[in-house]
Parts: sequence; C-alpha cells; structure tokens
Amino acid sequence: MVPRLLYVFSVLFISTDLFLTFRYGATIRVSHICLFAFALRGAFIPIVAQTIGIKPLLVWAAFLVIFIPNSGYLPKGIGYALWLLLNILIVFGLTKIVAATVQSGFMIRIYLMGFVFCSMFGLVQFFGGIIGIGDYLLIAQWWIPGKLPRINGFSYEPSFYASYLIIGWVLMAYLIEKGIVTSYQPQIKYGFLIVTIALILCSSRLGWASMLLWTANRGIVLLFFNSKEKISFPKKATAALGILAVALVAIVFPIVIETNSSNSQLEMVFHGTGLMGTAEHSITQRAEVRGTILELFMLEPFVGKSLGGVSAMISKANTGYEVDDFESGRENEGSSVFLEVLLASGALGIVPFILFVVAIIFTPFKVAKHLDDKNNAIFLRGMAWSLIYGLGILHFSQNILRPYLWLHIGILSGFCARFSKNHKLK
Repeated sequence: MVPRLLYVFSVLFISTDLFLTFRYGATIRVSHICLFAFALRGAFIPIVAQTIGIKPLLVWAAFLVIFIPNSGYLPKGIGYALWLLLNILIVFGLTKIVAATVQSGFMIRIYLMGFVFCSMFGLVQFFGGIIGIGDYLLIAQWWIPGKLPRINGFSYEPSFYASYLIIGWVLMAYLIEKGIVTSYQPQIKYGFLIVTIALILCSSRLGWASMLLWTANRGIVLLFFNSKEKISFPKKATAALGILAVALVAIVFPIVIETNSSNSQLEMVFHGTGLMGTAEHSITQRAEVRGTILELFMLEPFVGKSLGGVSAMISKANTGYEVDDFESGRENEGSSVFLEVLLASGALGIVPFILFVVAIIFTPFKVAKHLDDKNNAIFLRGMAWSLIYGLGILHFSQNILRPYLWLHIGILSGFCARFSKNHKLK
C-alpha cells in the first residue's frame, strides 16, 4: 500500500516548483524524494532488467563528475552531480519495478492521470483568478493583474508548465490516434481534452508551437502513409502544403516574436509573459543566455564546467564576479537543455550524452517493431514520441535535471525491458 501511495503522490506532483518544496541551497522537491524512495525498491527485485542507454549515461555522468572542480562554485557543482545521480538511480529502479510488476495498467493510468491532475489545477487557477481568489492558487503571472491569469500549475511559469504537459499531451494524442484498446480508453480521451485546454490557456508559445508541430507531423503521416481510402495526388499535395504551412508557423512564429519587439498590445501578448506584467524568465533573456553559452564553449571546447557550473560561468561572463552561493546566477539557468549539457560536458563529454539520447529514443521503436501485441507496440511508440517532443521543448527552456523527464525515461525503460520478454499490457 505504501509503495503505491508513494508512486501516486510522486506522479501527481512531479512537476511542482512552487508547492511541497523546500530550500537547502538548491530546491528540494518532496515529490522527487518520494519517487526516489519508491524507485529504491527496484534494487531489491531479483531480476535482470536492462536500463536503456545505461552505459553511455554512466560515462556521461563520469565526465560531469570529473569537471566538478571547474564549476566555479564547488557546492553547486557537487549538488547538481548528486541531483543527476538521484535521477539515474530513479531510472534504474523504475526499470526493474516496471519490468517486474503485474500492475502495469495501474502505473500507466496514474502516469496519465498526473498530466490531467496538473491540467485541472491549471483550470482552477484560471477560473479562480477571474473570480478573485488567484492569490491563493500559486499564480505566477497575469494577463491583467488580479483579473485574468496565465496558468502555470505548480511550475515557476507558464512555459515550464507547458514543457511538462506537452509530454502527456503527445502521449495521449498518439494513443487516441492509434486506437489503443484498454479499460481506461474513455478516460484518455477526456484527459486529452483537459490537457489541451490547459495548454491553450497557459499561453506558452513553446507549448502552442509544439502542438501545431505535432498536428502537422501526424497529418502528413495519416495522409500519405495510413490513409485507408484512395486520395488523388493533387488533393494530397494540397493537404500536405496546408500541413507544412502549419508546421512552418509553429517553427517560425516563436523566432519572429523573439527577434522583433515593439511596445504594442500585441507584442505584450506574444512577446512578454502577460499584459501589464513582465516575465521572470522571458524568451528574449533565454536567447541571450544561449548566445553566452556558445561563446563560453568556444573558449574552452574540451573543458566542461559540470551541470552546476553552467549558471556560474554565465554570471561570471556577464558581471565579472564569481558566484559564491546557490541563488546567484539562477536567472541564467534553464535556457536550453542541449546547450547547457554541451557547456557542462565539453566536446568529448557530449558524445556519450548524445548516444544516451539516441538510445532512449530509438530503442522503444525497435522493441515495438517486434511485438505481437498491438497495444504494447502503440504504448511504446507513444512514450517515445512524447519523449521526443519533451526533449524538443526543453531545448528552449529548463534544464536536463527536471524530475518529470527522468520519471518518463524510467517508465519507458521499464516497459521496454518488460515487453522485450513478451509480457502483455494489462
């Protein structure tokens, strides 16, 4: 009973930044600790379950440990290394638990419920803000202060909220599209609708762009590869051009907004983070940080700074002062997963990280290809697609250590191990 409660609690609150947290230098999340406690059970399960990409992951982690002395502020360098180690242990434990459990259906339902639960809280924020109780609902930003909120769930800001929700949105969209047959199929459809509304209302450009890009991607696949009826080539070409136009808008729109500013109301809606308000972590600021990261990397391409040293090095480059605490330089974190990993790992250390990413993306497709059970194959592919889009949106926001990313990787790794042994989804 206790392990189940730990899992449920961890999943429901895995994205939290503003709730059930405490500061001890870095931000400690209660849900993260509970997830580790749950995953720790995996160490005592007497089975062999191969964790996806474990070898390159450990090699990459070793590079980061070696570069801790270059972090600028040693406690932060050590702290972030321990954070990564915690995530690795979670993935390892979850892999064994999922591979051994006979309650895979329960784990999937709760995992999907986490996205719906967070979305529903976002809707409570939206309507609560409108009726005047927004000050009690963790609302971080407003379109109109005190009257019309931008929902952010339990996250620092709307873009962080969207980065979490897009993983669940893509997963549910794929499961619905492919017609997965489960006892909770209706809940998936209703959940998808709720998550869609939350993603729209949070008004994150990254979230909107990801949704448009997914829609365009699946439209092309359905049109040219999965169509059950014959469609003339001119109609296919016309539809494809329309879909590509949507994809182009999804890709170009954030860039145009980022590079063109004005003082108009429209710019305040799309360029800032709220009418009459200012973002804590705007896209413009993140773009500047990404440029600084590339400059720092080019200065010493083979000398990594460790994950904890990225913000410290950026702050030193911008101000000339050394960072001497956890808080200094926090505004420079979370600009781009892959660029931060590049600076942290160096030109050699980035190689095992890339191999790890390739493994966690392509292994599920490889396993799914050889499965006889259609539902298992659909679920694995859905998890892989949602991981791809999750990593894609994280490239423009947040860092690689986000707990929900490693929860997803752990569950995906576990089901790969489970299905490889011809188990079936219950």
